[in-house]
Amino acid sequence: ASFEEYMAALRSKYRRDRNLNLKKASRLRFARLEEGGFTQSHYDLYLSVYRRAEEKLDLMPFEYFRTFEMEIFEIRDLAGRLLAFFHLREMDDELHFLYVGFIKDGEAGIPDHELRSVDIYFDILVFILRHGIEQGFEKIIFGPTTEEAKGKIGCSRESRYVYITSGN
Repeated sequence: ASFEEYMAALRSKYRRDRNLNLKKASRLRFARLEEGGFTQSHYDLYLSVYRRAEEKLDLMPFEYFRTFEMEIFEIRDLAGRLLAFFHLREMDDELHFLYVGFIKDGEAGIPDHELRSVDIYFDILVFILRHGIEQGFEKIIFGPTTEEAKGKIGCSRESRYVYITSGN
């Protein structure tokens, strides 16, 4: 399947919303960070999201992002301001979206009416979806949080189970 086939399969309201996201995203520049390119500015975005999150997962240290084998992409506006980053990990035929950092509304000198954090988050989700489809992954794992937002791009919840036993 292609990204165009994905878009065509969406319900009309969601397709219209994604097309608006794609139009707004044309004002953004997505780039893959080179090894060692993760900076304190990226980490500050991660900390900002962590502090705002209702569901708190583990707080990862700065060194994790500098040394762990992963793909990190950043988003900058046309003026070169850092707006967001996100962390992807390839595992076999699956692409995993693990961590993200992005500006809070009104930060970076960008008025709320021009670019809102919710728009940036959807841009990230759509980029990951397109990247995963174009790279031929069998499955894209978007993670356990922001279920409503991810549902709007067609994600579905998958139950996972763990069986634990003790020999005592």
